[in-house]
Amino acid sequence: MTYKYSVFGLNFESELESKELPVGKPIAKTDVCIRFGKVPDKIEAPLATGLSFQAVENKFLLVIDDIAKFLVQNGNEIIIEVIDEKNLGSIRLFLYGSVMGALLFQNGFVVLHSSAVEINNKAVLFAGSSGSGKSTMSAVFNKLGYKVLADNLCPVKFNEENLPILYTGGAYMKIWHDVLSELNSENSEYEKVRPAINKFYLKSLNNNLECTYPLEKIYILSEWNRNKWNFQNEFGFKKVELLLQASFRKRFLKGFNMLNKYHSDLSKLAKSLNVAYIKRPAKKFSFDETVKIINEKIIK
Repeated sequence: MTYKYSVFGLNFESELESKELPVGKPIAKTDVCIRFGKVPDKIEAPLATGLSFQAVENKFLLVIDDIAKFLVQNGNEIIIEVIDEKNLGSIRLFLYGSVMGALLFQNGFVVLHSSAVEINNKAVLFAGSSGSGKSTMSAVFNKLGYKVLADNLCPVKFNEENLPILYTGGAYMKIWHDVLSELNSENSEYEKVRPAINKFYLKSLNNNLECTYPLEKIYILSEWNRNKWNFQNEFGFKKVELLLQASFRKRFLKGFNMLNKYHSDLSKLAKSLNVAYIKRPAKKFSFDETVKIINEKIIK
């Protein structure tokens, strides 16, 4: 049995059932096939390697010990060799993280490690390193009734007018347990992302199928040891540096021989995009405080 999903402007036909993805149109042509099969332990002459991945033009291998192996080819095929059939949650997590990011690179997207919400019919992104609060920000907007457009992966392309367009993502956010508590949500109601991690799936209240949005602004989040929030607009080459910092799995790009093109795309993106740096207090998350900041600084 196969399942059809539509996400990031692509139509998927998958042998793996995935609640994280929006259901696709039954008659839509297939852009990407996800199937089970044998995956090699290595690829020939990789241009980039890491602890668990190897990459060369049009081919990407991810090996997660005791869980699964993944092979991404030509931007249109993902092969999964399952090692632990009881750990499908972890398999889906890696599939819709590093593996999906590699697929999007192969399809020519700029891929930002961020969440995205819709404000005034435009996409606003929140980027940052793990734990910086990008999913937390989208969860607060979700609670306030705003549309969450993507979580973790934000793929961007340019339209005919060379303006950046965001392609929307999945139906769920991944939220830490303390944030769920502040949102007045009981942890027991939600599925854990992985058994050993205290992070849970939270469904977006407003999910859109195959939607694109003009990209207006990106906020780069970080923490600091002060009890106030600080906002700073960035300009010039600093914007390019921050966009590179916010890019998803940059080390994959060398393997795909895409570094020069990607840097060129980031420069073009920086010219048409507002970029701001947010420093937030490194303390326990407060829903009320975050809502106040959103109303005063972000929604204007």
